Amino acid sequence: MPKHIDSLENLLSTMQINFDVIAISETRITNHNKSSHNLDINNYNFDFCATDSTAGGTALYIKNSYSYTSRPDLTMYKSKELKSNFIEINIPKKLI
Repeated sequence: MPKHIDSLENLLSTMQINFDVIAISETRITNHNKSSHNLDINNYNFDFCATDSTAGGTALYIKNSYSYTSRPDLTMYKSKELKSNFIEINIPKKLI
């Protein structure tokens, strides 16, 4: 993913859709290389689950207007087979 972030940003800027959440798999983000790349996209927060191999990993881009909580308690992981990450979007209760 690090080498494709510019392509993703270009694609998003040409689309007429303003996504609330963008999910990406096979990111190849590890805990060691995350800090060496700028994976930020304007107007989005970034949440990811690192991989421990040369493939795998997941990422979520969540629109800045949403308050959310990472949910590592729901994460499924099996080394070199399965990675996932979950978030909970916090929606305030409103009286109608």
